[in-house]
Amino acid sequence: PMIEQFAAQEDVSLDRIDESDVDELQRHLRVAREFLEELDTSTDVAVDERRVHAALENGETYGDIDRLIVTDDAYHIVDYKTNKVTDEEAISEKARGYAWQMRAYAVALHQSDSSRHVHATLLFSETGETRAFSWSPSELDDLGPRLDRNVRTVLDQQEN
Repeated sequence: PMIEQFAAQEDVSLDRIDESDVDELQRHLRVAREFLEELDTSTDVAVDERRVHAALENGETYGDIDRLIVTDDAYHIVDYKTNKVTDEEAISEKARGYAWQMRAYAVALHQSDSSRHVHATLLFSETGETRAFSWSPSELDDLGPRLDRNVRTVLDQQEN
């Protein structure tokens, strides 16, 4: 999956990836592995490439979570970003752009188990920088309808 993200980011087909691309990908993978090792997941369940689905009044959202860690009281989403951004401002801007994706994942997980908190981390593997999001169950109760309104707005714009 990360190699496919890398290929899409670099706009190359998988069969045209050369040794320098592999070296760069290995660097991204080291950053991801180091981050995951820092998380205390000794008693947790971790799943890679977890497909999630949120049913909304005005539509549905689907997505694949890169790494999902499940504890007794929380879900922790880890989403790898291979963007070639290195300065704090650009990373923060990218993170704001990905916030909707994290909210959609959080709502989907909340629909599966409304008792858990949801934590999400965007890991920018070019620099190892992270941006974190967190929602309590009550915040997630409110987030679902807000996400649904956003979907309705997008649908309305497409109709016009």
